[in-house]
Amino acid sequence: KHILEAVGTIVITAITTAVTINASAGVITTVSSTLAAGINGSFKVTNNKVTSTSVIQLTADDKATAGWARVNVQDVANGEFYINVTNIHPTNAFNGIIKIHFVVL
Repeated sequence: KHILEAVGTIVITAITTAVTINASAGVITTVSSTLAAGINGSFKVTNNKVTSTSVIQLTADDKATAGWARVNVQDVANGEFYINVTNIHPTNAFNGIIKIHFVVL
């Protein structure tokens, strides 16, 4: 049996835009972000596969020409989780899209 029931993809229009993606795994592609150095944005992901005890694994595939993206889960509840996106570069503003891969366990 496959562990993952469904895979989804979605594109968001701002780094803080909430999304709905009802899949066990998927990719969320951000708009081209210009987060300043050391700044973060966060957004809500509504997902019917998520429970309050789910573990959400994230990876960031950033296509930026400047800055460094870090993604982490801020909070998990029934039907939703929040993703923080932080530019961890000490001086450069971020410049590019980020593909955020997620898996709900």
